[in-house]
Amino acid sequence: MCLPVVSGTSRTGKNWMKQSFVLEYEGGNYPRTVKFDVIGEEKLRNFGIREGETITVSLDINSREYNGNYYNDITCWRVEREQANAPAQQPQPQPQYQAVSNGVIYPEAPMPAPEAAPVPKEGDLPF
Repeated sequence: MCLPVVSGTSRTGKNWMKQSFVLEYEGGNYPRTVKFDVIGEEKLRNFGIREGETITVSLDINSREYNGNYYNDITCWRVEREQANAPAQQPQPQPQYQAVSNGVIYPEAPMPAPEAAPVPKEGDLPF
C-alpha cells in the first residue's frame, strides 16, 4: 500500500519529502506487514515503487527515545526488482542478531574458520 507523499521545510530551511509504504511479506503461517519510509525526492523518483508489485527492499531500523518512550524509524535505502528473464537466485541469508551486555543489538559476525592445531613433534607429547 502506498501512502500519500508528505513534504515540508526543516528548521534549517531545507525542503524535505518522504512517502510511507506498507509492505506485506510471507513470514511463517500468516502474512506479516511492515511500514517503511522512503526519504528524499530523488530516492522516491529512482525507486518508483508502485502498489501491487513484488519487490525486495533493504531497510535500516533505528529507534529513538523521547520522554521515556521509544519510537522506531524504518527507512528504505535500496529497492530491487526481479528481472523477467533472469534465472532464479538463491535467497541471501539474513543476518542473525545477538544482544550484547550493554543492551545494544548488533548483527552477528560470521565465525572465522578454526585454525588447524599444530602437529606435535616427537618429545612434545604429554605422556
